[in-house]
Amino acid sequence: MILPAIQERRSVREYETKEVPQALIWEIIQAAQYAPTGMNNRAVEYVVLRGAETKKRLFEILEPKQPFIKEAPAIIIPVTDTRKTIVATADLAIASSFIMTQTTALGLGTVWKHIDPDKAHEVGKFLGLPPEYILINALPVGYPKKKMPDHQEKEFSENKIHQEKW
Repeated sequence: MILPAIQERRSVREYETKEVPQALIWEIIQAAQYAPTGMNNRAVEYVVLRGAETKKRLFEILEPKQPFIKEAPAIIIPVTDTRKTIVATADLAIASSFIMTQTTALGLGTVWKHIDPDKAHEVGKFLGLPPEYILINALPVGYPKKKMPDHQEKEFSENKIHQEKW
């Protein structure tokens, strides 16, 4: 069952300096590639950042300044070709969700770092993306410095479920 990994998933903003093996990054991206896309377009691709200078430059572009961007061992940035999908944001968000769940299942941590549209163009240019590609976020990946408590059953609210009508 996948629910335990979902309950364990927390936003991680502090990472150990230990490198994440390439095999784990591949496994995370493999999970993301199984994510559904609009009309099965499968247009989502991934940019992986590991170099200190590359992460530092990304940190300099993004607002607000959050140190985990330059401190995480790896950053995964999902991107998609807007010529191949009519639901680019949804495709990227679903792939990101799969990344977050798989990262947790592997004992790693991540957090959704939103990239404002006004900064996304600059990030895309910095990464060398073709102009028809877009991005909405960056996902740092690493070993959490501290374990956060899992989500608890008491956080589940039946009041947020509406049957047939509001």
